[in-house]
Amino acid sequence: MAVPDVLMSGNHENIRKWRLKKRLEKTLSNRPDMIGTARMSGLLTAEAEKMIEEITEQVFLKRGRKKRKNIQHKAEVKA
Repeated sequence: MAVPDVLMSGNHENIRKWRLKKRLEKTLSNRPDMIGTARMSGLLTAEAEKMIEEITEQVFLKRGRKKRKNIQHKAEVKA
């Protein structure tokens, strides 16, 4: 398994952001209820809120692409 470039860069701010994003991705995947509770309690930083929005957008975009591919594939099979 390769080490991500950001971790090898030595830029501590970028490493911190990368780690935060990975933690949020994992929490959203495994325990979205915890994110909801933290949001309702006002425990998330503005930075974390922004990253959650970005992660959520990326997930929806990926799902949308997969759906489009499936629809296209079904159309090709019928033709």
